[in-house]
Amino acid sequence: MTTKLLDISGNQNHGTISGALQTKDGLQFNNSGSSKSYVSLNTEVNSALETLQFVIDVQSTAVSGTFYQHFTFNTRGYRLSICNCGILRMSTSQGGGMTITALQAITVGKHTIQIAIDNANSKVYSTLDGVTTEYAITPYVIGSAETRYLGDYSGGSASIAGTIINHRRYNRLLSSQEAVNYHNSFIKPVYINSFENDATGATSPKGWGKGTGVYKIGELSTAITSPNLPIGTKVLECTSNGTIILNVNLDAYVNNGYISIDRYTGSSWTRYSSNVSSLSISESWFDYSDKKIILTATATDRFANLKIYDGIKQ
Repeated sequence: MTTKLLDISGNQNHGTISGALQTKDGLQFNNSGSSKSYVSLNTEVNSALETLQFVIDVQSTAVSGTFYQHFTFNTRGYRLSICNCGILRMSTSQGGGMTITALQAITVGKHTIQIAIDNANSKVYSTLDGVTTEYAITPYVIGSAETRYLGDYSGGSASIAGTIINHRRYNRLLSSQEAVNYHNSFIKPVYINSFENDATGATSPKGWGKGTGVYKIGELSTAITSPNLPIGTKVLECTSNGTIILNVNLDAYVNNGYISIDRYTGSSWTRYSSNVSSLSISESWFDYSDKKIILTATATDRFANLKIYDGIKQ
């Protein structure tokens, strides 16, 4: 079955869908090498600069698959894929042989990806969820022409196990800040953001119940760069060992939800995050059971930015 994929930019770069399943979220691709799913896009002459953007819901990193192809197998061009080792990859060829470059580590879940190509200067800027890394890659021959595809078409691999929710292409080099803006545009509102609305000096945050211990709300006087915590960030400070409890039902977030929290242990801050469907914050100080989040702290612990939200991982 084939059908059209419409380009809503007004540039008339429509595509033809073959095998991919249209869902309410986007185009779902199968990971079968024999029963291919792909979208044929346009054929055009390669220019010196281009940028690709994607929102992808990765459903498995246990199998390898291609999500974008501007590549005639083992001749010229490039393909973007996720390998079964959980790595975003770019495979390139200038004709006669293929070079594979490992880009960034990627996990199951929804992600934004921006690939900015400065072909004339042999540079590729890969941005995953707003974080950019530069690579020395020459993806294609300027002036040659290849057809573009979403998913895998020509052979050598299967399409990704996942759904492409959004795809954009530009004939210019987008900046890392534009990649951050793209990522942020797909982050849905935070449903719970504890501590920020609490008064400095309060003995417990709103909505929480104390188990044991003594707490107060403080503020950071010095900015933290990793994770990003500006001056004035509200912090839950523990002044004696104990527990504090938040009644919350995570069932509403089980499909596309994420949870994250920042914790200070007396030497440094660390951000812990997990998708809700397979909660994996396996720390002795964090527990979720009976629709309650329980934080267990010592007198040196600090907590900030407990967030539960739908959409792209922050």
